[in-house]
Amino acid sequence: MKSKEELFKILVKQKNDYGKKGLLPQNLPYELVKKLLIEFEAIQNEEMDIPASMLLITILMLKGEVDMLNVPKASLSIAPEELMDCFSNYGVAIVIEDARRQGKMSITKDSIPTLENIFDSKRSISFEP
Repeated sequence: MKSKEELFKILVKQKNDYGKKGLLPQNLPYELVKKLLIEFEAIQNEEMDIPASMLLITILMLKGEVDMLNVPKASLSIAPEELMDCFSNYGVAIVIEDARRQGKMSITKDSIPTLENIFDSKRSISFEP
């Protein structure tokens, strides 16, 4: 696996090349999906601090117009409860995307997350046989 710095550059390139849509799980290169999955699981198991994660960076870029190349000047206000909901919703989408790419599950086309529903706790996901 590439270093965290290399993966961060790929993440920023995704955002710069494709806009926020490039940060949706289905549009990320698989090595980024794997890194975000590892981080999500580590955070869930309290083995990693949230501020040190690429997952946080990804969520912040999706939630606002945060320029991650100029972090000291970037600002975004988000309530702690909303941030934790974002972690959960995006994390679940990453878990599903990883399983989908490995052929372990299939979801309907309507279940693929969009910019409008990626953080929606009530988003419906339909699985196919």
